[in-house]
Amino acid sequence: MGNTEGASVIRESYASNGWKGFLKTISEDPRLPEMRPPYIRASHYTLLGEKDKAIAELEKAYKDRSSFILILKLDPRLDALRDDPRFQELLKKVGFPE
Repeated sequence: MGNTEGASVIRESYASNGWKGFLKTISEDPRLPEMRPPYIRASHYTLLGEKDKAIAELEKAYKDRSSFILILKLDPRLDALRDDPRFQELLKKVGFPE
């Protein structure tokens, strides 16, 4: 049937707080663990303007060897992080050429 509680949580977060509330909920609400891979949370935090949290989640994705890390250099959702030295360092760790 699916996760009706999760659907309700998501619906309520969007209805009461819009897009940003939705992103925050699917990134942090403990009732939604299946929606919480670090790379995806990083993209949400970037869109929310929370760079420190985004970088921390990208570091977790790197350590977890997430397959998403392969699109790190090209993912437009992460554009706001590109000038951050920590992001540039992560690109080097992953092995992308400069």
